[in-house]
Formats: sequence, C-alpha cells, structure tokens
Amino acid sequence: MSKQLVTRTVARKVGNTLGLLVPGIFVLGVGYFDCGRAGWAVTLLVIGVSMSGFQYGAGFLTNPGDIAPQYAGIIFGLSNTFATLPGFIVPSVIGYITTDQTQSQWQTVFYIASAIYAFGALFFIVFASGEIQDWAVERTEMEVVVKSNEQGALSEVVKSKQQEPSADVINAKDGRLEASADVIKSKDGRLEASADVIKSKDGRLEASDAVSRL
Repeated sequence: MSKQLVTRTVARKVGNTLGLLVPGIFVLGVGYFDCGRAGWAVTLLVIGVSMSGFQYGAGFLTNPGDIAPQYAGIIFGLSNTFATLPGFIVPSVIGYITTDQTQSQWQTVFYIASAIYAFGALFFIVFASGEIQDWAVERTEMEVVVKSNEQGALSEVVKSKQQEPSADVINAKDGRLEASADVIKSKDGRLEASADVIKSKDGRLEASDAVSRL
C-alpha cells in the first residue's frame, strides 16, 4: 500500500478476507477428525487461528482509523462491545447442540462457525471502505476581518467556528501599519490558511484575501 500498488480499501478487504475465509475453511475441517486423529484437528485449529491475524493487522480492526480517525476510539468501543456478546451466548448454544458429544453434533458447531466466518468476509467485501468518510471530515470555516480603529491603529480579527488560531499584529513606525497572520492549521493538519501582509500606504489600507486550501 505504501508503494501505491493497491488502494487502502483493497488492502483492507484482502487482509480481512484472508483473516476470515482461511480460518473458516480450517475450522470446517476440524469437524471431520475424531478423537483418534486429534493431532490433525489441533494442527488445523492452530493454523486457522494463526491466519486470523490478517484481519487484525490489515482488516477490520484497523479500519476505524481509516474511515474516521477522530472517532476511531468510539467506533471500536461500540463494535467491540457487541463483539463480546457471543462470549456469553455461544457456550450455552454449544451445550445445547452437543448434548450427546457426538462427532456429528460437533460438526454442526463447526459448520455454524464457518458460516459466521464466511458471512463476515462477504459483508466486509461488499460494504467496507478504507477511505475517510464525509461525515468524519472536520470542516473549518474561517473569516479574516481587517479594520482600523479611531486612533488609526490596525487590528486584525480571525474568526473560526472550530478553533482559535494565533495572529500577530505589528504596529510599524512612522505612521505606517503592518499586520501579519501566522499560518493556521487545524488539528488534523488538513486545513491550512494564511493571510498576506497587510500594509497601509499614505493612510490607505490595502488587504489581500486569506488563502485556504484543503
């Protein structure tokens, strides 16, 4: 992704798919090994769980930071809260399914687990995105007002709906006034605005518009 070979969205979908479908396949195979071949079952389970690391390093776990950096903690907290619910429900469900502890009953358990893996992978492929969403973009509106007071001193007021940038006002000598505004940056570094030097010549004030770019 750093070499721009694939987009962030593609990278997230590939990582999450590997981390879900591959473990789902191995978990499905575990159900076909009885107690006499427990070693094979353990091997498949270890490989499957190991492959699930793809979804944590390049899949859904890092995705909140992609789509909404400012709200990543809230999104992860909410999603992780719902993710803990199966931990309370699944043991009771498995106990209900495997009342006789037969291989066929355990196969049903692994079928359900594989189906959940497949559904999660398909859902992420269809709906996931790796780009920042419009609702998560912090929009900052700025207005630069230049005016002179009764004493002829120049004052500069910079208004922002979301932040208060710093501004330096300099009174020059010999009746000439100069004012400059520092570079203004929003918290995420996406917005930059600067005001050109404002000078007065022969008592007349000249000001240039602030320049802003995304």
